[in-house]
Amino acid sequence: MDIEENTPRTNRDEPAPPFEGMAKEKSATHYDTLRDLIRADITSSFFKPGQRLVVGELIKRYNTSPQPVRDALNQLQGEGFILISPNRGASVRILDESFVRNIFEIRALLEPLLVERFCRYCTSAMIEELKGVQLDFEIAVRDENADIVESANSKFHDLIFRSDPNTEAIEVLERYADLLESFRRRLPSIPYRMRARIEEHRAILAAFEAGDPTVAADAARRHVRAAGDDFLEAMRQIKGNRLG
Repeated sequence: MDIEENTPRTNRDEPAPPFEGMAKEKSATHYDTLRDLIRADITSSFFKPGQRLVVGELIKRYNTSPQPVRDALNQLQGEGFILISPNRGASVRILDESFVRNIFEIRALLEPLLVERFCRYCTSAMIEELKGVQLDFEIAVRDENADIVESANSKFHDLIFRSDPNTEAIEVLERYADLLESFRRRLPSIPYRMRARIEEHRAILAAFEAGDPTVAADAARRHVRAAGDDFLEAMRQIKGNRLG
């Protein structure tokens, strides 16, 4: 099941599009940097789901050479952002239920680990800061302010994860959070899930205040699984609307 239909590839004879976001600031010569630039253009929806990524056009856009582009595309394929086929080359991945389910399974393994560790070392000041962000989140849900809801939700999780020593785990979570958010903007909001998310955050906060890492991890795991169910349900609503 796809969120968007395949979009046609850009015309090879057209000039490369102007730089946007990260790409506007700098050119890339090393594939790590180039990978980040292409990924940013995917998550910002500059490159649409199903759109072909033509090596020659990427060379022009990022002011680089063929080999770094190929290396970056191979890396992005490994991360799940693009697909590479012998006949069509590289294209931006179209989100499907299997891929979303896999991402949330990864999150359900990593996030409870980080939440449990945060619970072991967090201070009263850290908890108070989280409670302030949670208040902003709850007010935004009440006022149906979608932008603040998402920014406050992101900040709530960032405050928990940002000081963890496992930077690789955080990078994985951030990478897929950006990808999911780029697709979430196209999904319908489910009001009752917003209210449920409030209670899930409160359960995590209560475990922090009680100093119970096991309960905190369990609450985080339930939160991630519920978020995954929410995302999949919204995807099915879109499919149902199209079929209807």
